[in-house]
Amino acid sequence: MSVEQLAELINKVCGLTVNWAKTCIYYALATHYIDKYTWFPALCFIGAPGTGKSKSLDIMARLCNKPFRITCHATMTPATLRDELVSSKKRVTAIVEEADLYPNRKQLQGYIINRVDKARTSGIAVKELVETDAGIQGWKTHHKKAYGATVVHDRNSLDDLAAESRAIVINTTYKEGNYIDPPDKLSLSNIKTGLVPSYFSSGSRAFDTWKPLLEMASGQNDDDWLIWAYEQVEEAIGNLRDGHGYEEKQAVFAQVIKAYCENSGLGLVVKPHEGLILQSSVVEPLRKEMPYITPRTVASVLTRMGLIVKRHSGTNKLFTTVDDLKRVASDIGYQDEVLK
Repeated sequence: MSVEQLAELINKVCGLTVNWAKTCIYYALATHYIDKYTWFPALCFIGAPGTGKSKSLDIMARLCNKPFRITCHATMTPATLRDELVSSKKRVTAIVEEADLYPNRKQLQGYIINRVDKARTSGIAVKELVETDAGIQGWKTHHKKAYGATVVHDRNSLDDLAAESRAIVINTTYKEGNYIDPPDKLSLSNIKTGLVPSYFSSGSRAFDTWKPLLEMASGQNDDDWLIWAYEQVEEAIGNLRDGHGYEEKQAVFAQVIKAYCENSGLGLVVKPHEGLILQSSVVEPLRKEMPYITPRTVASVLTRMGLIVKRHSGTNKLFTTVDDLKRVASDIGYQDEVLK
C-alpha cells in the first residue's frame, strides 16, 4: 500500500488526522532502517479510553520491524519489564500496552530513555547487592542493552522531560464517525529514504528525535508533511527550552545518585559525610547530553537544592547524607529505587 492509502486507512480505523497518520507510517517505516541510526525515538499514543490507542497499536504492530507486544499490569516487576525490553536479534520494536498500569512511572520512562540512544547509553541499569571476599555488602551495577524502537499506549502524559524530549507524542481524542477494524495484513511498498530538507535546523534534540521520520518522508517527496513536521519540531524545541531548568536539576541529581552507586561500590552514603568529586563523577557524564555543563554549573545547581558543596584538595566535592538525598528527591519529584 502507498503512504496515502495507509493514511486514509488509519484515519478510518483510529480517527487520526492525515498528518498524524503519516507520522505513524514514517515511524513504522524507519524501524526497518533502525541499524542506520544511533538515536531512535519512542512513539507514544496518549489519551483517554475509547480514543483509538489500542487500534493504533494494532496497526503499528502490523507495520513495524519485528514487533513484540508487552502488556503492563499493576503487579508487573521491574525485572519482568526490563527483560521484555532488552533488545535481541528477533526483537526490534517494543509495543508497550497499558503503560499507565505499570506501578513505577519514573522507572518506565527511564526505560524509554535507555532504549532511544544507542551511542551514549550502555543499556538499562541493573543493581545487585553483592558481598566482597571481606564480607562487605554493597551495590554493583551492570547494564543490559536495550536500544530499539518503542511504541507506547498510555492514558497519562509523560511527566519526565528527558523522556518527553526523546518521544514523538500523539494525543488521541474521541471523534465521531464509523470506524473499522484494521486489516490483518498491512505492508509498506516502494519506499525509499531521502535527505532532510535544509530548512530544518539540525543540532537540537527535537531534530534528532524526528530525523528518522524526516528522512523517510523526504524519500517519498512528501513536502506537505515535511512542512507540517517542521512546525512540530520547532514547537518541540520551544517546549524543551521552556522546561530546560527543570530537566537540568533532574539530570544533575540523577548523575549524583548514579555516581554514589557506581563509583563507591558500596551503595549510598553510609557515613555521616562522604565526598564526591564533581568533575569526574558528575560533570563529564552530563556533558554528553548538556555540552555547556561545567563544575561551577553543577555546584550551583546542587547548592540551590540545599546540598553542601565545598572546595577540597583543589576540587569541588559534594558532602551529603542519605537523608539529605531523600529530601532533595522528594522536593524535585525524583524517584529512584535505590533511595528506598
